[in-house]
Amino acid sequence: MTNIGRNLTALTLGLLVIGSVGTLAFSLIFLKLSPLVVGGLLVGGAVVAVSAFRPYLGLHVLLGLVFFEGAFAMAEDVTFTKVMGGLITAGWLANLLVRRRVRSVLNLQAVLVLAYLAWCALAVTEALDPDLAMRRLMSYALLGLIMIMVGSVADTPERLDRLVAAFACWTIVACAIALGMYYTGATKVAVGLIGNRNALALYINMAVIGALLAYSRIRGAVPRLIILIGVPILLLTLALTLSRTGLVVMVVALVSVWYRLARERGFLMLLGSTLACAVIVFFLPSAFWKRAETILPSIERREDTFGTRVRLWETGFRLIQDKPLLGVGPGNFILASARYAESGMAAERLNTHNVYVGVAVESGLVGLALYLAIILSAFGGVHRAIRAARRVGRSDLALAGITVETMMLAAMLNGLTQNVENLKLTWIGFGMCVALIAVVRTTLIHERATVVREAGGEGVPEVAAT
Repeated sequence: MTNIGRNLTALTLGLLVIGSVGTLAFSLIFLKLSPLVVGGLLVGGAVVAVSAFRPYLGLHVLLGLVFFEGAFAMAEDVTFTKVMGGLITAGWLANLLVRRRVRSVLNLQAVLVLAYLAWCALAVTEALDPDLAMRRLMSYALLGLIMIMVGSVADTPERLDRLVAAFACWTIVACAIALGMYYTGATKVAVGLIGNRNALALYINMAVIGALLAYSRIRGAVPRLIILIGVPILLLTLALTLSRTGLVVMVVALVSVWYRLARERGFLMLLGSTLACAVIVFFLPSAFWKRAETILPSIERREDTFGTRVRLWETGFRLIQDKPLLGVGPGNFILASARYAESGMAAERLNTHNVYVGVAVESGLVGLALYLAIILSAFGGVHRAIRAARRVGRSDLALAGITVETMMLAAMLNGLTQNVENLKLTWIGFGMCVALIAVVRTTLIHERATVVREAGGEGVPEVAAT
């Protein structure tokens, strides 16, 4: 039956591809469409087809493109990565629909995401700029689908491990580019093609955690060598971003990771990362130390960029008090804050620089509650999965859970001073949490069924939901 289902899927998708190519040929010959337009449609169709047949491959392509999104801007609110993400997601959806597996992806996190999107759609009706709000809503819809796609496609421990390793490797590549641009004088701080030092710092925080904790599970000499060489590159680049939030989160993350490595006896990575931190100290410019010294004073006196953030948050609180239910509409904080912020602040057109304030301002307190529910359900599910894996002696699955949990903890800590609700890597991280929950549940069911068969029993014992 499985083979029949797969053959039917391939046949259906193949017919769709043939029909699409025929339609495009008709458009080129008889409707006189531009060859460039037809070529673009053919490439888009090919991407959809590849993603439909190999959604896991499509996921890796999307992950790689995220790190170069800033280099491929096409128009306002439209990037090459966003277009490709939509095509890859469309291919995955086609695969899902043809194989009639829609119900299999409707877990708790997916339902909460759909509820959050529905509420954001209501918030669009209150937006000052409905067109801007609708574009942001479409972005959120794509991000939610990406989360669900990751959760359904990374469906084995090996696939999840490879995804974490790919995350780390792509970040290392992005950091190598950022270092090259910094040392050649192309940029004043390390930003690379990401274009935003705080975003790059967030990616590095997540990648360092993934690299150190997932190293023991990564197979292959080349990926392991890349990560061994890459961890110092990641740490050096983080320092040269001069991102104070990134630095604070990294300190917290490293303490947590070193504790985990000590418990799991990952002494090689523990020693290597400690030595890397010690050596990098000698390569840091004076600008880093000056920046680091301003962390506490800027918090205590509310000066510099931290003072700016505090004033933005105060503006956000006033907007929440004014429109607590539906907010000002997705993406409309900058427009709405012009009436509440100081004249100088309004002219700077800054976002909230806090994911929680930003979500509450733009989608109301109900929207914030739904967003927090997504976060808490992901963390809660992963934590239960870790405990379930430990109970049956699967320390490898427990460590995988600790890895994605700590990566997302770093992302949410960054969210205290950064808007991470519209970053693709944040939602890919949520997808990893969903995938980990499903992988642990499926693996434990399979192992218990195997034990029952070998013992000559009947049926499969009930497995507690993780």
